[in-house]
Amino acid sequence: MIYEKIAIFVVDSQSFTRNPQDMATECKVNAILGILKVELENVNFNRLKTMAYMIEAIIKTQTICLWRLCEVIDIRAKVMSINRRLQRFVSEVKFDQAQIAKFLLQVCKVEDEVYLIMDRTNWKLGETNINILMLALSFNGKGIPLFWKLMDKRGNSNLEERMELLTKFKNAFPKIKIAGLLADREFIGEDWFVELTKMQIPFCIRVRNNFLIQKRYRMQKIIALFRKLPITGVKLFRQKRKVLNVPLFIAGTKIRNNLNKVDYCIVVSNVNNENPLQEYWKRWQIENMFRNMKSSGFDLESTHVTKHDRLNNLLTLISIAYVWVVKIGDMIRSTMNSDEILVLVHRKISIFRLGLRHLRNALNSMKSKALKDYVKVGPMLEFGKNILSPLLE
Repeated sequence: MIYEKIAIFVVDSQSFTRNPQDMATECKVNAILGILKVELENVNFNRLKTMAYMIEAIIKTQTICLWRLCEVIDIRAKVMSINRRLQRFVSEVKFDQAQIAKFLLQVCKVEDEVYLIMDRTNWKLGETNINILMLALSFNGKGIPLFWKLMDKRGNSNLEERMELLTKFKNAFPKIKIAGLLADREFIGEDWFVELTKMQIPFCIRVRNNFLIQKRYRMQKIIALFRKLPITGVKLFRQKRKVLNVPLFIAGTKIRNNLNKVDYCIVVSNVNNENPLQEYWKRWQIENMFRNMKSSGFDLESTHVTKHDRLNNLLTLISIAYVWVVKIGDMIRSTMNSDEILVLVHRKISIFRLGLRHLRNALNSMKSKALKDYVKVGPMLEFGKNILSPLLE
């Protein structure tokens, strides 16, 4: 067994007779492949190798379009042959979402309690609606994808679909405490609030301004509680009020929206938090995550894949690539001095963009030192560094 594992990572001595570009390509793929083999041991080795090539290509091209990936996958085969290989991978491989989620949490070194964020993203391809319900983790100011569900409809999710994702998380991570579930105005409902309370999941969910609540023997719009606030003013109610027949705490603030018009951010919670609005703002991390997985990063919408099982596989690849990139971004930022950080903030370069730039340069370069460092902090983490280091020196 030991010799079999070593054989996976060791570069064949015959490779030194090939040109340097081939050797660099094999070295990079072996780096990605190493940890995938350790963590996804139930997946066929050849398919893991294809997976490693695809993750590298996704980062290089910033797209999930299979034809574009074929252009940068540097193996001795024709483009049509490579494309058929990728098509087979996408259509035939079945990933265990719980296993992938455990892998990503281990990469992020999450062990204690976590904030979860639930949201939905959708787009249209021809007449087909792509509608994804996502449960993400709040990690160091960024959203990390964990579980998702592709829905056969255009509109909002229902109670069963939401509970399915939360149940998957609870089953996969029974020892991890949920500090809070954050969600936007779409995720409301009496049964939903009741179920979250039964599961002992604290939540902080935004409601619409025209939402009706009970005030003694009559109903009133929830916005009436905050009309007298100044701009940026905050008001917290320390006694529960009935919201959809469920006693909840209410907090709100008056703000100006993107159009410079007065708006309100009003949240309800089943726990009496010190500052529920500050917790709720973490919800924007999943919005940034969606943007980085789509138009600002890996161009998820460019895929013409519509079948759910195939799209699930593409989401798995993007999730691994995304987490690797943000971990690199965190590492690069931690080495910056204050002046460099100010320039970074002034230019509005996100941690994701910072990590993507450096990782792309490392993967496109024949120099291996940077890639060796990035392997240690990315999805490769600590698991394979002792075995992988000789490959990258």
